Amino acid sequence: VVHAITAAHVVQAIDEADAAGAPLLIVRMDTPGGLDSSMRQIIDRMLSCRTPVAVFVGPSGARGASAGFVILEAADIAAIAPGTNVGAAHPVAGRGQMDEVMSKKVTSDAAAYIRSKAERRGRNVEMAEKAVVESKSFTEKEALELKLIDLVAKDVPDLLAQLEGREVKRFDGTAVTLHLHGQKTVDVRMDWRQAILSTIARPEILFLLLLGALAGLGA
Repeated sequence: VVHAITAAHVVQAIDEADAAGAPLLIVRMDTPGGLDSSMRQIIDRMLSCRTPVAVFVGPSGARGASAGFVILEAADIAAIAPGTNVGAAHPVAGRGQMDEVMSKKVTSDAAAYIRSKAERRGRNVEMAEKAVVESKSFTEKEALELKLIDLVAKDVPDLLAQLEGREVKRFDGTAVTLHLHGQKTVDVRMDWRQAILSTIARPEILFLLLLGALAGLGA
């Protein structure tokens, strides 16, 4: 889930990649979505970093929905695995229900946000917007044909092989050619504090904790 802890983890990974002079950072994603503020924190750092960033929705069976789809569209390289799906990015209220006016304002803002990222990346602006406004979802084949993503890769090694020698246009307009052959891959995992907090922050866990608290109050 895209929340403050996962955002902090991704930002930390980008900082480490920049400090190490890494040729590429891959963000492997499987998410139903999450918080708009955390999504924007991730995207802001992705767009300002020195390291090219590839967002990869995988392995097969994963999804990049809602906030995850927007992060995918904002990346230098957008890739997904076979048997995955992306999209369904219509904003929803975290608490309660938005009135009609507020819903229109939030949806319009989200649509403009993804249009600005998709257009700059040379991706399909119209279909990216439909993922927000109409909650459209796409299979890997549809996403590739509609130019919402750059490529389909079965796993990270396949992704690296396909990216070797590829020229990538950064968000600021500069171009970088990827030289990945023989490079050592480094896994950047959450530390134990982040892992615990991330688990607790999952909606189903929070719901169970709330039930436990209510049971305690009623005892």
